[in-house]
Order: sequence, then structure tokens, then C-alpha cells
Amino acid sequence: MTPFSTVVIGSPIYGGAVRDEIISFCELHEIALIEKRVAVFTVGVLPVYDRVGGQAEHEGAIERVQLRAPGVNPVSHGIFTGAYDPEKVNFVSRMLMQKKYAPAGDSRDPRAIQAWVDDLAQQIAA
Repeated sequence: MTPFSTVVIGSPIYGGAVRDEIISFCELHEIALIEKRVAVFTVGVLPVYDRVGGQAEHEGAIERVQLRAPGVNPVSHGIFTGAYDPEKVNFVSRMLMQKKYAPAGDSRDPRAIQAWVDDLAQQIAA
């Protein structure tokens, strides 16, 4: 990480949380990340059918990362919708998704992702 001034960390959101590996990474490298610009992005299906609740869930997940690694203070947080294929998840996940009425399909928005990347690039260049 030493030669980089910016670190981008991404994770899917499952059950309102980022992957455990992301939390472990942030805890392990917290001191190095304090000296970097950190940007995060999260991906999930909740924002597809509940924009406000989805955004709150994603922001809450990042806040929980910061509780474990307080030195990680993102300069930007991209929240993106993802793809959901019920055939590719286990039974428990499928039941949870049905309970939340998550729509099957690909809801990714390349324009939203590109807009976030462009904005982040401008922040980095400044």
C-alpha cells in the first residue's frame, strides 16, 4: 500500500453488513489507511426496491466498519445496486431475499458507477 495515496475498498452488503474480510483488512491496515485517502463502495440489491432503506443499510454497514477501525474515514462512499440470481445462492439466502421481496435480475447501473469513479478521480487529482 505504501506507494499509493488512495485506496479503494469495495464489498457486497449481505444482511446489512460488509464481508468479514473487509473489516479484517481495515483493522489490520488501519494505521496505514489513516495516511491515505480511502474511498469505499458497496453493492447490494436493497437499493433497487427501497432506495432510502437501502442507502441507510449501506451507510450503516460502513459505520460499523469504522467502529472496528476508527482510523478509516472514507472521502467517498459509492452505493450501487447489484445483480441477484436466486439460483446462485443457498437456501437460507434465497429465503431471506424472498422475505425482503428482492427482485431477481441484474440491476447494475454502469453510468452510476462511472459517475462515482469520475467524481473520485477529480477528488484525487485535487
